[in-house]
Amino acid sequence: MKPEFKTVGKVGEIAPGSGKAFEFGDQMVAIFLEADGTYLAIDDLCPHMGASLASGNFSDGIVTCPWHAWSFDARDGAWCDNRRLKIDTFQVRIQGDQIQLAAVESDESAGGSALGGGASYGGRPGGGSIKKTEACDSCETNDDSETDPQTPE
Repeated sequence: MKPEFKTVGKVGEIAPGSGKAFEFGDQMVAIFLEADGTYLAIDDLCPHMGASLASGNFSDGIVTCPWHAWSFDARDGAWCDNRRLKIDTFQVRIQGDQIQLAAVESDESAGGSALGGGASYGGRPGGGSIKKTEACDSCETNDDSETDPQTPE
């Protein structure tokens, strides 16, 4: 099925090396602009306590939550402390001067597993999930950890 894109903003609204939150359907999405001109989009709400990730520090594809320093890889949504856990990511495309988003099919709908069966974490209204995924080496991590996404380190 072809992704359905929706215009959420305009080119020039996001400074390189930073992010901005945009409404996309019934949720907020953080869109980041890398120095090379690449746009990346993830769920805006940190699953720990609901802070806006768009206002966090963004460097080399990694965004750090401004409240409790949880870090996420904006390229794939992986939590840097345990890459098996992920938040939602979105496809981004530029059409003329418009920034457009499309939802990415989640691992859950493809038969993957979400921690807590899609349960809500932190102060996150409306639900959502952190998905358990395969590990990779983009962030420093301890993939053997049993870190609880509710407990700050």
